[in-house]
Amino acid sequence: MKHYLNFTPRGNIFGLKNAIEASRKNDTAIILKGIDGVVLALRKKSKTFYFNQEVKRRREKYECSTHIIGSTIVLVTSGLVKHCNAIVAEASKVSKNYNEKYNKCIPLKTLTEQLAHIMNKRTHFFFNHPFYSKAILFTWNIFGSELYQIEPSGEYFGYSGCVAGKWENEVKEVLFNLNFKSTKAEDFLVIAAGIALMTHNLEKKINQKAKSSLTLVWIGKKTNGELEKCCGEHYKTIRDLALTTLKEIEENKLITANISQK
Repeated sequence: MKHYLNFTPRGNIFGLKNAIEASRKNDTAIILKGIDGVVLALRKKSKTFYFNQEVKRRREKYECSTHIIGSTIVLVTSGLVKHCNAIVAEASKVSKNYNEKYNKCIPLKTLTEQLAHIMNKRTHFFFNHPFYSKAILFTWNIFGSELYQIEPSGEYFGYSGCVAGKWENEVKEVLFNLNFKSTKAEDFLVIAAGIALMTHNLEKKINQKAKSSLTLVWIGKKTNGELEKCCGEHYKTIRDLALTTLKEIEENKLITANISQK
């Protein structure tokens, strides 16, 4: 079978720029890796302020969403909904095949490598265009926290902090000021929630009627290696503390939220 590479005359890859832009629309996901776990803050736009069904349909084409692969791996996708679902299906297939072959859960790095290869393969051949989505995978086990990000091109790297969706550049500026070497996951819950509230304030500067919901989940030593959603009094406490650190976050100062010591 003859393959044709998917390059423009200038050496660029067809559709890759659009794929990157698609992964930065609509919702916002912030993932931070602490010394004893990984946290996720997901800000999703509420649907109450959509003016008509056409606008609603157009905006719902893009989203950030979370999925469980295997038993302990969390996959966050951001971009075109159809392509996000395709990435989740590919990741589930890779995990299932590994489990059937070796009778154990797939390691996160192995899953990341194989999923990145699939995304990279789609990027380079003319009969396919890149996935209009990025993928972020994380987990925690007795060996520590793991966090990887796969770009639409198929490139992947290990990170201490990741962001997907809208306001990506603004959030990255905040991440540069964080201390990832000694901060616990419980502290990062507050910081991630504060960053999510910051993106909501940025959204309100564009549209004063904008509304959003905040979801906080984490996995780590305190959750016994299981993904746990913050709710009830725990969620209220985290949100109240996040409001107090929001000013520091917006001023781009070094953030310290030692709630784990209280």
